[in-house]
Amino acid sequence: MKRIIIILSLCLFLLTTYGTLSAQSKADIRLQKRFEKQLNDPHLPDLLKRIFLDQEWRLGESNSESILLSMLDSLSSTNTETRLFYMIIAEKSEKHADGSYAEGLGYAGKEYVDAHLEEFVKCFLGRTALDSNQLAAWSNIVMGEVQIRSSSGDSTVFEKTISLYKKNSINFNKKEREVLDKFISIMKKEWEIVKVFYVFK
Repeated sequence: MKRIIIILSLCLFLLTTYGTLSAQSKADIRLQKRFEKQLNDPHLPDLLKRIFLDQEWRLGESNSESILLSMLDSLSSTNTETRLFYMIIAEKSEKHADGSYAEGLGYAGKEYVDAHLEEFVKCFLGRTALDSNQLAAWSNIVMGEVQIRSSSGDSTVFEKTISLYKKNSINFNKKEREVLDKFISIMKKEWEIVKVFYVFK
């Protein structure tokens, strides 16, 4: 009897694990299909394609920093699909961001979320939804810029950012508000850490 319970528990674990992996793989496939046109654009730098597809890359390889800094301009594109495509690349690049690129990413990233909050939140809903790890990565991006401005003496930048998001989310539905609340919660936890390093009057 004990052996049967162990086997059943193992089967349940495997089903749960591989079911989750399968769901994530499906989400990745849907994203690739959605942005197939952009990925097949012959003018798209190979570096950006590799970042989108989660392939090996590193900051410091040939022209990588200049390519990435130029890419950030696309976050302010007037084309929604273009913004969303590069929004994903920006997030995936965050884990290797450093130096001037990290500063540029923080600035452009915060500008993007500030200006397109509803669009940003909707990226975490639906069939091609980004996951909670990617939401946390975006919190890092935005808070990177908040930290820079705070270190320059603007002690109100965090509160102003949260107020802006709340003001611009008045018409959000329940699911959109849940995503935003989670995003703000992550930001607040990071802010508590940032405040340790700065003494504001």
